[in-house]
Amino acid sequence: ITRFFKNGSLFITEQVGATNNYSLSSFLTDNYIPAHPENVMVNVISKLVERGFQILKSNSFYPKIWFYDVGAFVYYAKIISWEFPDFQC
Repeated sequence: ITRFFKNGSLFITEQVGATNNYSLSSFLTDNYIPAHPENVMVNVISKLVERGFQILKSNSFYPKIWFYDVGAFVYYAKIISWEFPDFQC
């Protein structure tokens, strides 16, 4: 990506990491292992720095997720199948 930027440019990104829904996934799946366990902020930052990026700010946020009906959870589990690998409906 750096080859497309002019000097002084800013690249702003939001990422979802390996532990995004870890507590929910591990509660519902025996022996849950994230699909990409290496995808954590410290690893991503070090790769970006290796490629010439300067990190001005980084932060992690793990919001609580609330489901008010089963249908909402079923939809959620289907669209992020990598977090619920054995989920079937």
